[in-house]
Amino acid sequence: MAVETIFATGYFVCALLALVAHVARREVGAKVAGSFWARIGLVTGIFAVLRLASAHLFVAAAMRSVSYSEVFPNGFRPGQFAMLLGMLLVAVTLAGLLLLTKKRLPTSVFIGASSFGVLVLLAMAHSASLYFTGEVLQAKIGSFTVSRIIEGLALLSLAGSCVAFARGARITVPMG
Repeated sequence: MAVETIFATGYFVCALLALVAHVARREVGAKVAGSFWARIGLVTGIFAVLRLASAHLFVAAAMRSVSYSEVFPNGFRPGQFAMLLGMLLVAVTLAGLLLLTKKRLPTSVFIGASSFGVLVLLAMAHSASLYFTGEVLQAKIGSFTVSRIIEGLALLSLAGSCVAFARGARITVPMG
């Protein structure tokens, strides 16, 4: 079984678990978090299809092609700016979860959002054709790359937070 198929299956399982978390808890405090899990389920389902189709390779090739074309003068490369924008958006989203939510937020939601943010940033790093991607994320540790290890851990964390939320874990982060 190819590695891409294994990771696509991981994304698909996370999508199913997120949808289960969406419908599992219906009490008043969990409705906002439940809609969060529905969105995570939808996006990770899309990630599963894209991963299975190896779409990230096409996006990276297109980004490299644009970066090295004559469109950008004097060696300007847009990839690092796209990555910085992505990092800023993930940070603002996590800060919004922490600061703007007046209710008590289950820890599983924050962990799930953080794990999903890592997956999004990892996908952006590969697609943006960055120097960091080739030098650091593609470095081998045993038979795996750093990127695969981070992605696997983030998928496990996301799946675990879906299960914790669905089971109704009472651990919460105080929100004021």
